[in-house]
Amino acid sequence: MSERFLNPFEMTPEQLPQIEELKKRLPAHSVPPAMFQELDDLEVALAKEKERKHA
Repeated sequence: MSERFLNPFEMTPEQLPQIEELKKRLPAHSVPPAMFQELDDLEVALAKEKERKHA
């Protein structure tokens, strides 16, 4: 699996299911920092998209 850090400004609504997929892959213990960063990037992108739509 290649790691890719997501730019929240490049997110599209079609990519948002990635959040759920990532959460399913999170181990119960010893979560790699890259997974937390990816989840944070996805959630920030979701918030920005929601904000943009309601502006």
